[in-house]
Parts: sequence; structure tokens; C-alpha cells
Amino acid sequence: MALSPEEHAAVVSRCNKQRRAHEKLAGSQTGPKSAAGKAASAARSLKHGARSAGALEMQRWIASVNQLVKLLGQGLSP
Repeated sequence: MALSPEEHAAVVSRCNKQRRAHEKLAGSQTGPKSAAGKAASAARSLKHGARSAGALEMQRWIASVNQLVKLLGQGLSP
């Protein structure tokens, strides 16, 4: 269904208004201000950082080193 020129102009105007409002809001978001908000933000970043690809790779590497140390320790037992 094609829009009339007036309907098209109204849609474009509404979209532009929403975009400007979003840009204005996005510029004012600077992060948590209170101590509780900062603590919650830190907890979220720790939670999500622990699941990152680098952290998971580090966990796998540590597990392999622990396994190697365990095998070497078994060979040194009297």
C-alpha cells in the first residue's frame, strides 16, 4: 500500500523526532552515580567478563596446566 505524500511526510517527521529524542537521551547517559549503582554495574561487568572468550580460554589453559602438574606429580611419587 502506497502512502500519500502527506502520510509519507508524517512518517518521516515522526521518525526524525524519535531519532532526535534518542540522540538526546543517549548523550545524557553517563553511567551510575550512586555507590549502589556503581557496585551493581561492577558486578554485571565481572559476571559478563567471566564468560568472555578470553576468560574461558584462560580457564581451559589453567585446567590443562593443572592436569600436567598432576601427571608429573604422579611420576615423582615414591
